[in-house]
Amino acid sequence: MKKKEDAVLVLGPGPVTLDQGAVFQYTAARICRYLRKAGKKVVVLEDNPATLMDVGGEGEDLYIEPPVPEVVAKVAEDAGAASLWVGAAGRRGWLLALRLSSEEWLKSVGLKALDIDERLLRACGDRSLLREILEKKGFPNPVFSVVNGVSEGQKAAERTGFPLVARPHFSSGGWGAGLAYNLEELPCLLEDSLRESPNHEVVLEEALIGWRKYVACILRDSRGRSEVVGIGEQLEPLPRHEEDSVVLFPPLDATGEVGHALGKICRELAETLGLVGLAEVKLAANPDFRTIYVLDVNPGPRRMTPFVEVMRGEDLVKKHVALVYGESLEGTGRTHPGPGSGEALLVLPRFFYPEEERDEGYLPLRCRSVGRVMVRGEDAGRAALLAQRAMEGFGKSEFGDGTKKTLEELKRRCRRLGSWTNASGPGKKYHEGTAAGVDCTNRSPTRKGAARPSGMVVHSEMLTWLTRTAEPPKSEGLLFIGVDEAQPGGGHEHHFNLYLALRYWKERGGAAAAYVTDATFGLLLAEEADAVCVGPPLPEG
Repeated sequence: MKKKEDAVLVLGPGPVTLDQGAVFQYTAARICRYLRKAGKKVVVLEDNPATLMDVGGEGEDLYIEPPVPEVVAKVAEDAGAASLWVGAAGRRGWLLALRLSSEEWLKSVGLKALDIDERLLRACGDRSLLREILEKKGFPNPVFSVVNGVSEGQKAAERTGFPLVARPHFSSGGWGAGLAYNLEELPCLLEDSLRESPNHEVVLEEALIGWRKYVACILRDSRGRSEVVGIGEQLEPLPRHEEDSVVLFPPLDATGEVGHALGKICRELAETLGLVGLAEVKLAANPDFRTIYVLDVNPGPRRMTPFVEVMRGEDLVKKHVALVYGESLEGTGRTHPGPGSGEALLVLPRFFYPEEERDEGYLPLRCRSVGRVMVRGEDAGRAALLAQRAMEGFGKSEFGDGTKKTLEELKRRCRRLGSWTNASGPGKKYHEGTAAGVDCTNRSPTRKGAARPSGMVVHSEMLTWLTRTAEPPKSEGLLFIGVDEAQPGGGHEHHFNLYLALRYWKERGGAAAAYVTDATFGLLLAEEADAVCVGPPLPEG
């Protein structure tokens, strides 16, 4: 079949996994939606039957097949696709694109990777290559060695010293990474880490124990203009993974020298790598902030992107698609799926499994959280107080003692800094009104031209409205409630079914509101429902 320039083959993220939830599935569905709105013919290759990526397409636009080069070639030929979108598939999209490139499948099939080219794919996935690029451009690096065997790793460790961290290439969620404190713990760690690396190569780095960690989202267009759109502070120090830690947006010191330094590094990094679109950058700073390292660069929307979207009130996934297709940063404008309140936002990890035993002889660094809870407040201290209340709606056992201690420490930090303005009061009432006959109060605007959203006075601060129609519904309305089970056996099928039921109800002319606990799922619903609210599963909500 003749290639069609507007036909895009999108690789899917595969089955929902317990440790990362369905964040990649929801983001992938949004990417497909915006590609279709841009006039592209989207063809999806996915092996997960419970997928939402085909929403908006025709039956023949979805191929439920294993993501291997032979299948990619066949689907691309059948669909006449000229380009490939790999970022929606997460780590396995990277690995497949790497194989397609190295074995020259892309060239033979006539495909080009649209959102992540081969150079950027290797620079961001190959940890040793990233370290070399940073070193040449004058960025500081932790002490590191590149090894491809256990004996070589032991010799490198004797030079580097302990403790140290082993990290495989193209890993995600800390998978395959671990921390060893001595030579006895190292062989098992190296074997596991080498097994996870696609080229059987591992980076050994000094362990930055006690260092602060930050996650930044940056946008950059093909003309070289960039903007740091959000920075989150991991409140529990390294080596803890950000997925297992409480993350605060923005950091308490974001407006000072620290925030300026982090933003400057991200912009210089984006220029060095030639990033186009959205990327998440992970950085580490020692306790006195004299040294800042770049840890990882993940091109495309990742796990922290949805929370930056809620914090800013901007659809960053939509902007990412536009930038990849050559739009300027100014031309993407400012979209408003959420409140854009500029307040403090806390992301809390939820756990099901207890802390892992160190049977392996080393400390595994892969994330264990099975979901995340988002809570906003007028400042960080207020958000911490509300987060403690929100935990009651889920069951405090899901959060662990570490999260409780972290929230208490955050409140103490806020008191020391004098940034806790109204921690004991009921919260400010920016707007009061009536919606659908319910007395309500709200503190945040929504998208331009829309009425301010509503929430009940009790616990209204814990509810975040992502969208709200300007006029009360004139048709029969239904409230769709989607509570994330976040435990083995709970699955995410109920979210997929809720989404399809909501779409069917809207197609019949009914009004629909959604009350969900997962921010990433709420953002997917934001363009479908008349009103979407994210908050803990409390009766008052």
